Amino acid sequence: MENKTSPVHIEFIELLSKQQTEEINTKIKSILESIISEGAAYAHDVIDPLTLLLKRNDIDIQRMTAQAIAEICKCEKKRTSYAHADIIKPLLSFLNKPIDNSNAELMKQACRGLGNVCFDSHVGRDLVLNSSGIQIVVDMLPKTLQCNDPRLTTQCHSVRLFTCKLLSILMFGGSDYIQPALDVDFMDKIHDVIQYEFTSPDGDDNRLNSALLVVSVVTEYNRSLVVKDEFTLMIVDILKTIKNIDISEVCLEYLHYQAEHDEVKTVLAKAAVPQILWSLLQQHRALAVDEETRELMKLACDLIALILTGDESMNILYADGSGEFYLSMIDSLSSDDVELAITSILAIGNFARTDTHCMHMMDTGVFVKLMSILLLHKSHEDDIRLQHVVLSSLRNLVIPQRNKSLAIKHGILPLLIEMVPNVNQYYVVFKLVATLRMLVDGQENVAKDLLSVDVLKRVSVWGAQSEHAGVSGEASRLLARMVRQLQSQESLTSIVKVDGCVACLVNMLAASHIIMQNEAMIALTILCATIFRDSTEAHQNNNEESRKRSEHISICDQDETRNILIDGILKAELAKQLNIMLERNRLKVQPEIVENICKFISLLMMHEPLKEQMSQLKVQESMQTLLTENDQLSESLKNSISDLIAKLDMTGCESLQ
Repeated sequence: MENKTSPVHIEFIELLSKQQTEEINTKIKSILESIISEGAAYAHDVIDPLTLLLKRNDIDIQRMTAQAIAEICKCEKKRTSYAHADIIKPLLSFLNKPIDNSNAELMKQACRGLGNVCFDSHVGRDLVLNSSGIQIVVDMLPKTLQCNDPRLTTQCHSVRLFTCKLLSILMFGGSDYIQPALDVDFMDKIHDVIQYEFTSPDGDDNRLNSALLVVSVVTEYNRSLVVKDEFTLMIVDILKTIKNIDISEVCLEYLHYQAEHDEVKTVLAKAAVPQILWSLLQQHRALAVDEETRELMKLACDLIALILTGDESMNILYADGSGEFYLSMIDSLSSDDVELAITSILAIGNFARTDTHCMHMMDTGVFVKLMSILLLHKSHEDDIRLQHVVLSSLRNLVIPQRNKSLAIKHGILPLLIEMVPNVNQYYVVFKLVATLRMLVDGQENVAKDLLSVDVLKRVSVWGAQSEHAGVSGEASRLLARMVRQLQSQESLTSIVKVDGCVACLVNMLAASHIIMQNEAMIALTILCATIFRDSTEAHQNNNEESRKRSEHISICDQDETRNILIDGILKAELAKQLNIMLERNRLKVQPEIVENICKFISLLMMHEPLKEQMSQLKVQESMQTLLTENDQLSESLKNSISDLIAKLDMTGCESLQ
């Protein structure tokens, strides 16, 4: 523990109590030199005398005192005790003056002292904030650029450096400290500093980097801030010109934060930033051999991808299929550098966001190029990031109906089916299943090709897992889409007989998105209508149409399929999922969807076990709430709901008897 009765402390106090003379000041300076020399390791408590010395009418002593505080506060344990107003306010007062030959070094040490006191300390930062210190420090920036005396230039450079370092420390405190800086034109003032360090013959990379770091911190903590285009384009110029890796990293970080805004993405696209970055990546990739440079390379690649997520910026770079950057991406699809290959494939996926683009890319061979890449990386041992981005791009390209049949002709389906048992990473599975779902739409033959037991088992497992909601949702939606495309008894029987498939569709009724709920309900309605109808008609066998439909499947098989379907619905607690769906949507569900619900429940009520479960789990109460609270329903629809409620209520009474 620091000792206030130490000889140094006592000597200090005695010296301060004496009349100020040159001899006394010399002794004080000697002690201060000792403190500065030992720095963070200095063992004695000298806060009180240092506080008094800050007010002493001797600029050299003030400077040395500020420096002593800066050195002592390099020690984290001692920093807290120096964070009080009697230290902070005098240090700030030294900055609140014009710079001249006499006080430039004092200002530098005051910045150092404040920076070390406030480092990782909200107490210190709050003292600066509450003393109007943010404005004082921000106003230092233009002062360091207004040194008309050539003899003062070097000192101004030094003060500017430590002013920027102090600002970074203060801004790391977050929005409470950033907003006051923005309110006093911080961005304009730091712009002038950065421009000077970048363009002036006296500019310096270290000072430039320190100024850029402040801006990076401000834009990181204040993501809603959109900086002027002039500022952002200056950063782009720096990135193009500077070879310093640290400066490049800070510029990329700043551009990344700003590119979260669509309007900035457009500015960067118009300035050809993705092409600039790509050229730099191609030029310097041979040098990216260590972790630091590879991370910088990845940061540039991520920025390219982010810029392309904006609709306007994407269209600017696509330029009707003739954009320089777009063509560069096609040329780089098979790059031997995995980071560059992933970036170019991801770019293609982002370009494939309109039907026109997708059809053009299909016609110009981009789809086939992506397929050939997937063919080389289709096993679970291959780079899963590559699999992910290729599947993501392929999925987008097959969204237009015209492209689906072309993709099938190119042989995409066998390749995707081959991957089904081999992929394990959920985010790759997600894109694989999503691609299959896009292909199934309107393609009955594709749905039939997916009816193998191995594929259906795998899809049902994915649909039942809870670790990745996206995978579960996509797998269930794939099954629902297959049901809608097939609609034949024989095909639907294949789905019903694979354990877990029915449960996936039932659980999908309680999905958080109403589109998925409706897809599940339509699929289940088709399943029940087809399986229940054909089983009944097979028994009755009253007409030729029924006989023809059932001729390939025996009555026993149909009964077995019906029982499997009923059992699967009961085990998945369909009534419970219906209640969840009705509760979530009672106010907003559209009349058309309510009609589908009524048709579905009517089908279920044809079978006693299903009717009993719905009655026991009070589906009628959920329907009553829907009837009462949804004001969009027609009278006929209300009557249909009331009839179903009455039948379920009656079933409950019969069960009690």
